[in-house]
Amino acid sequence: MSRISDLAGFTTALSTTQDLSVGVITATSFSGDLTGDVTGDVTGDVTGNTSGTAGGLSGTPNITVGAINASSGTVSGNLSIGGTLTYQDVTNMDVLGIGTFQQGIQVLANGANVTGIVTVGVTTIKSGEIEVVGVITATTFKGALTGDVTGDVTGTNISLSGVATATRFGGFDSLVSTASSDKTTYLVTVASKTADHRYFGSGSSSGYFLDGKQSPIVKLTPGKTYFFDQSDSSNSSHPLRFYLESDKTNQYTDGITSGSISAGTAGAGTTIVVGDSTPAVLHYQCSSHGYMGNAVTNDTTVVNSNYDTRFGGFLKEGVGITAGKLSDNTNIDVADGNLFLFTTTETTTATPNIRYDGSTTLNSKMDVGEAVSITIVTTAAAAGYAATVNIDGATVGTNSGTLNWTGGSAPSDGGSSGVDIYAYTIMKTAASTYTVVATQTKTA
Repeated sequence: MSRISDLAGFTTALSTTQDLSVGVITATSFSGDLTGDVTGDVTGDVTGNTSGTAGGLSGTPNITVGAINASSGTVSGNLSIGGTLTYQDVTNMDVLGIGTFQQGIQVLANGANVTGIVTVGVTTIKSGEIEVVGVITATTFKGALTGDVTGDVTGTNISLSGVATATRFGGFDSLVSTASSDKTTYLVTVASKTADHRYFGSGSSSGYFLDGKQSPIVKLTPGKTYFFDQSDSSNSSHPLRFYLESDKTNQYTDGITSGSISAGTAGAGTTIVVGDSTPAVLHYQCSSHGYMGNAVTNDTTVVNSNYDTRFGGFLKEGVGITAGKLSDNTNIDVADGNLFLFTTTETTTATPNIRYDGSTTLNSKMDVGEAVSITIVTTAAAAGYAATVNIDGATVGTNSGTLNWTGGSAPSDGGSSGVDIYAYTIMKTAASTYTVVATQTKTA
C-alpha cells in the first residue's frame, strides 16, 4: 500500500486500474463513482445516482426523486402534485384563492362557515344550522324562515308571520287575515271636555280622549281587531261600551268583549272584532255617564243590521252633469251615481241605457231580490222625450221583464219648458230580468 509521502513529486498520472487506499484526499474536483461514506460538506454538482443517507442539503439544488417520506416540511413556493394528495387528521386547511374538488366535500364536527357565495348541486344539510353571509340560491326551500326575502316566492302552502311586502300576489283565490293577529290599540283617558268636543254642553262634563285626541270619530276596518285600553286610572267609574245610538238606547255586543276588570285598573278595556255584519255606525259611550264619546264608522260597503238605520246630519248625493242631450249620451253608468242631469235642450226621442259602467253589467252587480233607483233630468222640449229604457243594452219589456209607467201609458211628448224628470225603480226578478216602474214628471 502506498503512502501520501511516497506520491510526493509525482507528475505522472495513475493507472485507471490501480487501487488507492489513503487517509484524506483533497482535490479541486472528483470524477467517477464514489463508494463509501462521505463525511463533510460536498460543494458542487453531483452527477449520477446517490444511495444511502444524506445528513442534510443546503443551497438551492434541484432534486428529482421517486418518493419522499418526511415527518414535516415547509414549501414557500408553488407545489404541483400530478397524482393523489392524501391527508388525514388535518385540523385546519387555509386556502387563498379558489379550491376546486373533483368529487365532493364532507364537513364534520363544527360545520362550515362561508363568507361569499356557495354554489351547490344536490345537497342535504342535516341537523344544526347553516349560516351564510351572501346569497343562497335554491330551487326549493322547506322549513321555517326568519328574516327578509327578496324575490319571487311560489308554492302551495306559504304561511307568513309579520309583514309581507310585494309588488304582486298571484296564484291564490283569496288572502285570509286573522282578525286577532291584526290588532290596533287605543289608549283611553278621561279629562274635562273642551268646546271642540262633539257633545260639549251635553251629558257629562268629562269626555274620552283616544291616544290624546279628544273623542275623535274612529274608522274601523272589517277583519281587524280594536282594543280600547282603559288601564289608566282616569277611567275609573267610566266603562266604555258600544251603542247603536249616541244616547245609548240600544247597546251593541256582537264581537265585543269587555271582561270583568274594572275600568281604571291594569288590563281593563273593551275589544271589538269588526266584520261585514258590524253596523256602519256605532257610538262609544260611557255606560254610566252621557255623551262622553263619539262615533265609530265601519268602512265596509255592506250595511247589515237588525236595527233600523238612522242617519243624522247633512246628507249629500253626487250628480252626474252632462253638457249635452240625453239622445247623444244614452249610456247611464250607475257606478258614477244615481242622479243624472243633461243641460242641453232635448230635440228628439231618446232611450237611456242603464248599466254599471262601460265594462261591467248591471246584472253582475245585482242579486235577485235587489233594487236600484235611477233619476234622469233632461232640459225640456216638446219633441224630446223617453218612452223606453234599456238595461245592459237590452230593451225592458221587449227582450225580458216589464216596463210599467205610472198613469198607465208611456210618455208621448216632453214638457214645454223647464226640465223633464224620469225616475226608474229597477227590481231584479231573475237573471237579466227586471220589473221597472217608471215615472215622467214635467215642470214649468
